[in-house]
Amino acid sequence: SEAGIEHVAVEKRFPDKILINLEERKPVAVTLVVENGKTSAMQIDKNGVLFPGRMNAISDTNEVPIVSGLPVEYMSKGMRIPSKYRPLIDQITKISDLPQKYFASISEICVLPKEYGNYELALIPSQSKVKVLTDRALNEDALKYMMIVLDVVNQIGTDVSEVDLRYGSVSYRKK
Repeated sequence: SEAGIEHVAVEKRFPDKILINLEERKPVAVTLVVENGKTSAMQIDKNGVLFPGRMNAISDTNEVPIVSGLPVEYMSKGMRIPSKYRPLIDQITKISDLPQKYFASISEICVLPKEYGNYELALIPSQSKVKVLTDRALNEDALKYMMIVLDVVNQIGTDVSEVDLRYGSVSYRKK
């Protein structure tokens, strides 16, 4: 029943030994949840399960992205995020397993719900003040494309506040 534990195995070895193996949940993302008027950081594992985490474990690594905008109305430890957001967690897990550390360059992933039930993403790069709008496809190619576009925007030196990579073309909005 402990949310931070993924799997427990108890084995009795005769005559007088009991072995207990605990497998902790490994976070792939962090989100902020408001509970009783108090905001707390909750980690999300590869299955979409929310569990409390140790803040020193979160801040020691920059490989775990912050995901904001997930609609969590109430909080019970061990609950799962809504099912329509689980593909996002799957995509984050796949990117985290790559040898390149893409999430070191992303400060936050914002989920932007749409009126008809879908969602899009806004990526906030850690080294740039330009917000990047993208569709739901978060993969290695999309992140490489985002980095190239941000390099071009930074080299041009315009007052760009937002880059839109949705719909197959690049557009931007000035400040």
